[in-house]
Amino acid sequence: YNVKKGAGLINGTVLAPGEVFSANDTLGTRTTGNGWKIAHAYVGGTVEDQAGGGVCQLSTTLYNAIVKADLEVVFRRNHSMPVNYIKEGLDATINSVGNIIDFQFKNNTTSDIIVIGYTEGNKLTFEIWGVPFATTEYDEIKLTSSRVSITEPEGEPVEIEVPVGTEKPDGSLMVAGETAVIVAPRKGYVYQSYKNYYLAGTLVKKEKLAVSTYKAFQGEIWICPAEETPIPEITPEPVPT
Repeated sequence: YNVKKGAGLINGTVLAPGEVFSANDTLGTRTTGNGWKIAHAYVGGTVEDQAGGGVCQLSTTLYNAIVKADLEVVFRRNHSMPVNYIKEGLDATINSVGNIIDFQFKNNTTSDIIVIGYTEGNKLTFEIWGVPFATTEYDEIKLTSSRVSITEPEGEPVEIEVPVGTEKPDGSLMVAGETAVIVAPRKGYVYQSYKNYYLAGTLVKKEKLAVSTYKAFQGEIWICPAEETPIPEITPEPVPT
């Protein structure tokens, strides 16, 4: 359902016990024809513009909300690289092209739940309404994460010779004599996330939630050879006979 709230719009859905919510099924295919705007997306270690780029901020916010509500995560994947809007290990990606990577969760309670999402300015909020936790052991869940390891890139960036006019990820074209860093070298990271259970503000237990692996990128450099300056032909002077 959709409900107007001032200048904004509240979107909500009801999930019955055992029902699974799919972010991709709900959002549909991200194309400009479907009303999605062009924005940045992660692709192969670099950033490029796509219809629906940045939609992972929605799936990430929803992921954190449903874990805090103690609902069951069916499928979640972290980004290939850390994002700047949430701590490493707490993100949930869905890809804008092809709708292959999804975020899914299940209503594992005994009653219907209501998932409500709305925006206020640049702020996105999700609320999960349903029955209280089926236990008196805890009354609140918080999420944390910690780094497990760091991986260095394997070797120096790969250098690739490309012809004039090759299109770069940002849409510009390579020109003669240009050298461009297409994929910056990046370290890889592994993070472990945790569910922290509280009762009346006191931590009562801590459980592992998920392991997130962010890839190390060797880096890639494109080199467009300079155009060769032709050597002028020398016309020989006539030899007198």
